Amino acid sequence: MPTIEKKKRVPVPQKLMGRRSKSSGQPLRITVVNLSDVDLKLRSAAEAAERLLISKAVFEFGDPAPFRKLLLASVGLRAIRDNGIVGAAELRQDERELVAAALDEGKGASRPLIEARSLQSMLWRAAGPLALVVIHPLLMVTWHRFELRYHARTLLAGYPTVISLPGLIEAPAKPKEYYILLSRGAKKEELDEQFRGRFLDKDSDLAPYLATYLAAAGAYYLLGDPFCDFPGCALYDNHWQKELLEAASRPLCDRHSRAISRV
Repeated sequence: MPTIEKKKRVPVPQKLMGRRSKSSGQPLRITVVNLSDVDLKLRSAAEAAERLLISKAVFEFGDPAPFRKLLLASVGLRAIRDNGIVGAAELRQDERELVAAALDEGKGASRPLIEARSLQSMLWRAAGPLALVVIHPLLMVTWHRFELRYHARTLLAGYPTVISLPGLIEAPAKPKEYYILLSRGAKKEELDEQFRGRFLDKDSDLAPYLATYLAAAGAYYLLGDPFCDFPGCALYDNHWQKELLEAASRPLCDRHSRAISRV
């Protein structure tokens, strides 16, 4: 079930401030690195995100090779909980092989779970404080300290911003009825077929929904906050699959349209 966490506005480092369109008269250039081998129609997704951001940001594509190499080193990424202390641990060899397989397969959710902030910190060492989005095929999680459990994440904004492809499928919750029937003993395979079309799955075209998260990354680099609290906004932080499916057709809210146009 989804958990709505209070979001904090993260300040944009001064090093990046000079790259903003307001100071240069040019749109902010954001590099996208895709670590998946799957055809995600990224160009069309990026163009849709640029339209949402009123052309205040443009997306370019970078070389994934250095980041794939770094990720395959896989040090300090496995999500663990030991004696009440939550953190990340070095991946075992068999777990590294799972990560390598996920990179090759594309959309597949890999076990072990990857701790999102550790992943982001590791990638930062290669990229530094640049406007960079890394799209990857690993299922990433963060620890919820009040519920004492991990939550799947689709996007973690920062330097770099990381977007999980399996997170599009796993992080937003399915319909409530799905979980009720599942708790009563219904088979997952049968429920997946019964509720088909009401949530994304591994066969879905992810490009239209990926566009909204690229736009959220752009909003973070432009405004310091990736999401909007208004459900009718394209930048709304989707907690349910129903909301995510509607996201592709949502425009920016008036508040974000004004804020981005002033950048």
